[in-house]
Amino acid sequence: GPAQKGTAKGHVVVEREGLVTVAGGNWTTYRSVAQSVVDQVVAIGKFQEKSFKCRTPSIMLLGGHGYSPRLSLQLSKDFGLSHSDAELLVQRYGDQAPSV
Repeated sequence: GPAQKGTAKGHVVVEREGLVTVAGGNWTTYRSVAQSVVDQVVAIGKFQEKSFKCRTPSIMLLGGHGYSPRLSLQLSKDFGLSHSDAELLVQRYGDQAPSV
């Protein structure tokens, strides 16, 4: 049967005849899903370097580069937003919030 790897993150990675398929996961776990898939592909692939590790944990997400804890205060001041609205935008969009 196919090799199957389940995770506590709500997704499953299945390999059959060299084809890796992923099912499940969601927006909040997509990086974990990506790591599972890369690890499986490396494990079954014909790579010279088997110690390759998925880089996903070390790559900063969009919105994180210029993030500051004071960003919501700046948004409130610059755009006349309530503190709760500014905080929500920063939580969802990080340093991209002023462009939203």
